[in-house]
Amino acid sequence: MKKINVSELEYKFYLTSEIPSHLFDSLTSSYNEVFEKDIDSGHFRNKYLNTILSNSFHCFLVYENKVVGNCSIIPFEYKYFDKIVRFGLAVDVFIIEKYRKDPFSLRKMYKILCKELIQKNISLVIAIPNDVAYPYWKRIVKWKDIGLLNYYVLPIKLGNVLVRNSFLNIPNYIFSFLLVKFSFFLSLFFRASEKKSKIELKQGENLKTFEKHRYSSNHCQITTKGNCSFRFITLLEGTVKTTYLLDYYNEKFEKNYLTLTKAVSHILKKENTDLIVFVGKIAFPQLLLFKLPRSKEPKKLYFTSDVLLPDIIDEKEINNIENWNFGLLNYDVR
Repeated sequence: MKKINVSELEYKFYLTSEIPSHLFDSLTSSYNEVFEKDIDSGHFRNKYLNTILSNSFHCFLVYENKVVGNCSIIPFEYKYFDKIVRFGLAVDVFIIEKYRKDPFSLRKMYKILCKELIQKNISLVIAIPNDVAYPYWKRIVKWKDIGLLNYYVLPIKLGNVLVRNSFLNIPNYIFSFLLVKFSFFLSLFFRASEKKSKIELKQGENLKTFEKHRYSSNHCQITTKGNCSFRFITLLEGTVKTTYLLDYYNEKFEKNYLTLTKAVSHILKKENTDLIVFVGKIAFPQLLLFKLPRSKEPKKLYFTSDVLLPDIIDEKEINNIENWNFGLLNYDVR
């Protein structure tokens, strides 16, 4: 095996629209190698270019004209209390294992990006690092904790979820069906919508731009006759067919019990799934989805931040998870 010359590792910044085609292809290939995926370059172009700036920000670690590491930031507009501000979401971060010669490589890549982000008035970077990456970003890069995201679930075929007890499927499905019917009844009396959070994605046209890059042909985007909209995707997680409910809202872009119930009812009827999962915040009374205890969560979802423009963003306000409406919809996993 050829020895890697550390001095030949280069850090290169690009806006998406400026990335040479051979490096874009190399980014795609390296990403698929690291994460064992089969994603084409069109997926990345769509995600990185359909943004509020028609671009995203990238710092590559390059060796012999090959992308061996990457850190990307996608810009968004958020409502921050009574202001509209720009935040950046850190995504697709990796370094191919054999090129991890410098323990500070990721930090260097990120700091190069920060200089460019500040020039574009991006006041905050947010991210959901995995269990392996979390200690690095917290201790080395000094990201701050906002909090842990919550899981809400509704088992439809509990026997399949537990793997070994298929006899539970029929009674569990009947229970779920009756629970949805009961929730429809309750939602007629509990009509209060979720209160607007102090920090959340800007709605309206910005939401339409966001949805262009957020959803692929694999996502279901449903709008009912009553103008209730919901978005979800069904995936096989091991042996469990899992439907992730990403978003739901009415014609006023409000979340409420009725819209949630319509979304779950549609999934129950159409998806033949084993488990429905919602990750994020449910801030109204409901009996439909059950909040998982921390000890039962499949993995911890660390919601972290780095304030770039403290004159615009207050760190204490940012790092209070109660101020946020943030979940699986907001970050790039499903």
